[in-house]
Amino acid sequence: MAALCLTRHGTNWQGLYRGLKLKTANTPWDVQVCRLDSDAVLRGGAGPMILSVGLERCARADGDFTREFGWVPGVSHSVVLERVTRAGGAVIADPSSEMCREQWSRDMLATLYRGYAIRLVPRGL
Repeated sequence: MAALCLTRHGTNWQGLYRGLKLKTANTPWDVQVCRLDSDAVLRGGAGPMILSVGLERCARADGDFTREFGWVPGVSHSVVLERVTRAGGAVIADPSSEMCREQWSRDMLATLYRGYAIRLVPRGL
């Protein structure tokens, strides 16, 4: 998938869209891009979605997200929102082997989410 998504230094949502469109060609599935704010993602309840995440390019490099979690300002990443928790946070699956699966608070999602979500939908809808 990384090659289909043209991944070099992180994967932006446009590259992910490209890779998924190529992978789902001639299948019953299509790719849908949604422009949502983080509150709408948490209210959505539309099942699993791939979220475009990362720190804004102008984020302070010495902030907790960089120092504690290793996020690099300006580098895009994609994670899967598996479900919303009862507490209003999110269960996130991360393709990086170090992270795997974790719970993000509403504030963490609001900080890292870049406004684009991608999901698979039945073709023709």
